[in-house]
Amino acid sequence: MAEAFARRGLAERGIDATVSSSGLLEAGHPAPDDVVAVMARRGIDVVDHRSRTIEAEVIAAASLVIGMERRHLTEIITIDPDAWTRSFTLVEFVRRVDALGLEATDDHSLDAVLAGIAETRTRRDLLRVGVDDEIPDPIGRSPKVFERTAEEIDSLVDRLVAGLWPSVESASAGVP
Repeated sequence: MAEAFARRGLAERGIDATVSSSGLLEAGHPAPDDVVAVMARRGIDVVDHRSRTIEAEVIAAASLVIGMERRHLTEIITIDPDAWTRSFTLVEFVRRVDALGLEATDDHSLDAVLAGIAETRTRRDLLRVGVDDEIPDPIGRSPKVFERTAEEIDSLVDRLVAGLWPSVESASAGVP
């Protein structure tokens, strides 16, 4: 869901960025029916989506790595320890971007944002256990849980994109 929402949000702002998702489970599985339905209600078709497993090369090449739960970050850092400075749960990253209080005149490049976050973040913060910064996997839960999860992810992705590209004019400055 996050990949699809990010693609849509970035496209709406004219941002050319590569977005991909991967997870901890076996690759090649289609999106669950509940995900397909909840995304279709939002005008996003994920019927052709297939799961991918996290790979070291993808992590190493990524400018930003977003997980939904801390266990995702633990796996990412186990695979690539150097990725910790650019690896966050979605909730944490949006919270930290919001906390930076970026103004329209500030540098919104991803490097500048990550540097700003690095001033207040430690490795301990990365592995801090707490559900406040997590979006639990809705698999095996009711359709209502899928709906709430989609709403939360959609809202957070919108805030993330708006935080990094606060106006359509800033989109012409390029990808952070």
